[in-house]
Amino acid sequence: MLLLTLPDLAHQAVVHVVHVGHLAVLPAQAPVVPNPPAGGLPPDAQNKLNGLLSLIKTLALYSFGATFFIGLIVFTAGRAADHRRGATVGTLMILASVGGGLLFGLGPGLIQMMAT
Repeated sequence: MLLLTLPDLAHQAVVHVVHVGHLAVLPAQAPVVPNPPAGGLPPDAQNKLNGLLSLIKTLALYSFGATFFIGLIVFTAGRAADHRRGATVGTLMILASVGGGLLFGLGPGLIQMMAT
C-alpha cells in the first residue's frame, strides 16, 4: 500500500492507493472532502452580472427589431424587382424576427409555468 499526500488550500488530504498488478485502485472507504457552504455571490459581482444580462437582453431586442425592418426592406425590394427569392427571404426574416420576439417575451413565463 502506498500513502500519498496531496496539498489542499484548507488542509492536507490523504489518499490511500492500492496497487493491484498494473492498476491503481482506490479503496471503497476513501476520505470525503467536505463541500464548502453556499455563500452566494458578493454584491458587487451580482450587480455586474445583472448589468451584463441586461445588456444582452437589450441587444437581443434591438436585433429582433433590426431583423424585422431589414426583412421588410428585402421583401419590398424583392417585390418591386419581381424577384421571387428576395421576397421569400424577406418574408422569412420578418417571420423569424416576430417568432424570436414572441419567444423572448413569452419564453420565461412558459418555462416558469412548466417548472411548477
